[in-house]
Amino acid sequence: MISRYGLSIGIALAVTFGLLFIMQLLIASGRSDTQSRHSINWLDFVRIERTATPERKRDKPEKPPEPAEQPELPQSSAQEGAGAMLTVSITAPQLGDGLDASRFGMPFADGEYLPLSKVEPRYPARAQRDGIEGYAIVEYTVTTAGTTRDIRSIESSHSIFERSCIEAAERFRYRPRVVNGEAIEVPGVRNRCVYRLDK
Repeated sequence: MISRYGLSIGIALAVTFGLLFIMQLLIASGRSDTQSRHSINWLDFVRIERTATPERKRDKPEKPPEPAEQPELPQSSAQEGAGAMLTVSITAPQLGDGLDASRFGMPFADGEYLPLSKVEPRYPARAQRDGIEGYAIVEYTVTTAGTTRDIRSIESSHSIFERSCIEAAERFRYRPRVVNGEAIEVPGVRNRCVYRLDK
């Protein structure tokens, strides 16, 4: 029994020393390999100065040739233009609230009142919620300043639309009616506000 243990210990020692010897050989050969690698792979960097790139000349477009003759404009005689009329349409500037054009000495050409801006009426929230559609008609006076006054509702499909249409008409602006160079008021102007829901 002791001989078996002795034999096992002898084999184990032989294997251990054999492995240690092989590991030592591998380590020694690896060191020499890495030292030889490091000694061979030296890099040398040389910095080269960049030369400036030459500027490229841009070609300028050629000048177009001058026309040989200037075209003549047709000249009309006084007799030719006697029957012709030149019509120019000029709109009056929009004035702020309470401004009268006559105060500034701005003469307007005679003419009827013209709408300059009309505000879209606000759809009443209750009518929108209940799905009510309809219309309202208001009547007012266009002042000499182009604003509106004395606004009143004269007809509506439902009373819910009257207030909204009156509020919109309060913000309308017009070019006033001008007679003999003087702005005058225009009573009885009507406007219809229509209320439709998007479907």
